[in-house]
Amino acid sequence: MTDPLPKSAEAITEEAQVRAHLALARLAKLGGAMVDWALVYAGLGYPVFPCSPARKRPFTDHGFKDATTDAGKIKAFWKQWPRAAIGMPTGAVSGLLVVDIDAKDTPNNNRYANPGCLGLIV
Repeated sequence: MTDPLPKSAEAITEEAQVRAHLALARLAKLGGAMVDWALVYAGLGYPVFPCSPARKRPFTDHGFKDATTDAGKIKAFWKQWPRAAIGMPTGAVSGLLVVDIDAKDTPNNNRYANPGCLGLIV
């Protein structure tokens, strides 16, 4: 079951956004473990769950419904699956909208293989 979000995206203070940005920058520079990234996203109010990096399938029994912002649960997930990718539910629970453009099977000259050509921010 998804935990209620501790705060909405609008309620995140500017100071919290700066701290999160610095934490993400530090992780990127140091090559932080995936659990560290998951904890930062959860700290911003985005529920996360562990996924198979290759198949992009949830490792948990209830999939995206197991997404959480609880640090203890997140640490337990990544202790069980240390190489897991980070999954996030989309829609009302997270406020996220995802557009997935699969360009792997398109010719190299297909301008739509580049999301920037569609006006999307990546």
